[in-house]
Amino acid sequence: MALKLALKMTFMLRWCIRINIVIFVTSVTLELLLPNELQTYLRHSTFRKDRSNGTPKSEEQELKNFQKAIEATL
Repeated sequence: MALKLALKMTFMLRWCIRINIVIFVTSVTLELLLPNELQTYLRHSTFRKDRSNGTPKSEEQELKNFQKAIEATL
């Protein structure tokens, strides 16, 4: 009886570890592949690759957008 329980527990632990590894790898992959707010801001502001949003009205607005991007990233 104890051997059956130990085998069942081992089987369940293996599956839990596999599921955790898959979730971890998926989350790391998403973090690395998807652009975050700071990358989006830099693409629009500094490198001007994305001109669809227009330009900020003032330097203060540009700094506010920058601070929002940093807060969202951290």
